[in-house]
Amino acid sequence: ISGLSQSYDGTAKTVTVTTTPAGLSGVAVSYEGSSTAPSAAGTYAVVANLTNANYSAVDATGSLVIGGQNQTISFAALANKTFGDAAFTLTATGGASANPVTYTSSNTAVATTSGNTVTIVGAGTTSITASQAGNANYSAATPVSQNLIVSPKPLTGSFTASNKSYDGSNTAVIASRTLTGVVSGDVANVSLNGGVATFNNANAGNGKTVTATGMSLTGTGATNYTLATVTTSTANITPRNITVLAVSKSKIYGDTDPALSYTFSPALVTGDNFSGNLSRALGENAGSYAILQNTLSLNANYSILYTAADLIVTRKALVITAENKTRNFGEANPPFTAAYNGFIGNETATVLTSPVVLSSSATVSSPAGNYPITASGASATNYSITYVTGILNIGGTSQQITFATLPGKLSTDPIFTLNASVSSGLAITYTSSDPTVARIINGNQVEILNAGSTTITASQSGNANYTAAVPVSQNLVITDNPLPLIRIVSSKGSSIAKGETIQLTASGAINYQWGLTGSGIISGQSTPTLTIRPSVSSSYTVTGTNQFGRSATQTISIEVKSDYSVLNATNILTPNGDGVNDVWMVENIDLYPDNTVKVFDKAGKVVFSVKGYQNNWAGTFNGGNLTDGTYYYIIDFGQGIGVKKGYITIVR
Repeated sequence: ISGLSQSYDGTAKTVTVTTTPAGLSGVAVSYEGSSTAPSAAGTYAVVANLTNANYSAVDATGSLVIGGQNQTISFAALANKTFGDAAFTLTATGGASANPVTYTSSNTAVATTSGNTVTIVGAGTTSITASQAGNANYSAATPVSQNLIVSPKPLTGSFTASNKSYDGSNTAVIASRTLTGVVSGDVANVSLNGGVATFNNANAGNGKTVTATGMSLTGTGATNYTLATVTTSTANITPRNITVLAVSKSKIYGDTDPALSYTFSPALVTGDNFSGNLSRALGENAGSYAILQNTLSLNANYSILYTAADLIVTRKALVITAENKTRNFGEANPPFTAAYNGFIGNETATVLTSPVVLSSSATVSSPAGNYPITASGASATNYSITYVTGILNIGGTSQQITFATLPGKLSTDPIFTLNASVSSGLAITYTSSDPTVARIINGNQVEILNAGSTTITASQSGNANYTAAVPVSQNLVITDNPLPLIRIVSSKGSSIAKGETIQLTASGAINYQWGLTGSGIISGQSTPTLTIRPSVSSSYTVTGTNQFGRSATQTISIEVKSDYSVLNATNILTPNGDGVNDVWMVENIDLYPDNTVKVFDKAGKVVFSVKGYQNNWAGTFNGGNLTDGTYYYIIDFGQGIGVKKGYITIVR
């Protein structure tokens, strides 16, 4: 087989097969198992075999390779651009594979490509390469590159200068910087920075020309721009504010004035100085007098901000002393007088604008002792007044006790309060001549202990203001209050059958309260009659209270016999839902919780059996109704108590 390497041109490609000996007939060729020759580029398995009656041959095999056709790209040189120019379209053309021409940028910081569109992103140089991929029938085209040069965009800078106050120099402070011409969306990436600014001279004035030098572009996008020019600005040099603080001064009423002075800030420029003096408002009485700027001044490059202070003429100290006085307890206070120390020259109390007020907390009823005499209320224009307290000394007096006759009491009466009084208002002390009959508690209360008689005495021992009072006594007679006699009667005696209900009735008092112990209490715990249904023998206690509040208790014991004499069973059962005899009832069986109940039919078959019967059998057996008729029961009360037998007739 020959002709195994060929180039794609859209036509079918066949191989040449020769035989030895040459020219044998019956040669067949297949391409990938098909007799049809391929046309598309690619590699194909070729098999040649011989079918001849006179010859045999081994199959010849090989690989037919159809190579792809070459492609060529046409891509013109690119025009130079300036940063900020709009995106533009590339127009390179490629070969016949029908694949698109694609583009790449060697420096995506300068330009990026998307499809056939170039977007400028920065100043600089990049290589734009056009490429075209091959396919099964065409080889990839050789890439073609063209340089793209992007120049920085020129910008105009401007600035504002801060106003300043006069400082003797022409230095200006740049307040803000602005760029004109920055590409939209790039404002945050480039800024105008640096530089120094100066006024045209150092003197105060408005709208003064300011020139800046040395500014430059900074930021991540600064390389994409160039600073073409920076315009001038204007600003003000205002007069420098000098704060002048007058120094506060003071003197005591009558003294000569101190020298006036001031402080100032900030410092003046070297060579500049104040001229003139301060003065103060006229006046000599105690009070506040403004310290004025008067003729104090500076040149036109300054503005004085004057803060006044005061010359304070303080009041002279004047001491007013309340003079000591004495009187007896119960008398009115004597007239109070005062002495003065501190007046200037010939001045006296007549210069007071308000006279002194002398007073004491002591009244006619104040007890003996020392009381302050207080001076207050005086005022004077030129004096600061302080006071010295005087002493009022008071003597003492007698006192009398009033103690009313005491009423008779019962031995069961509660604690009561004694109400004697004394003219002095002091606390009274009580004593009992016989503490076994009645004793004093809590100072002024009597606690009765027994019947009898005792003397209660009221005393007051006096104090610094009062002499001891004459004691007063009253007799207290206490009469005995006996306990009530309580009796209890049972409505059925002291022995009953288990299951019976009885009443226990108490007498001999007014109010009754039965104890909570005892079996089977039903009702009446706070009444004379207690209703009970005991299951075991129990004792019942009642507390009775008479009209004087005395209480006594009484107990009764009730014997409960387990003879099931009141344990009655119904012998008729009509379970028809009419509410009468619907279930078999055994009265009081609840008091025999260990019972076992069995019901038999006439043949002796157990049709019902339960331990602890609850009066709930409705004549059923295994979930169904028993037939009408007579049945027999046995009730075993458990624990050897006994057995009860009988019959039941079921009628439906």
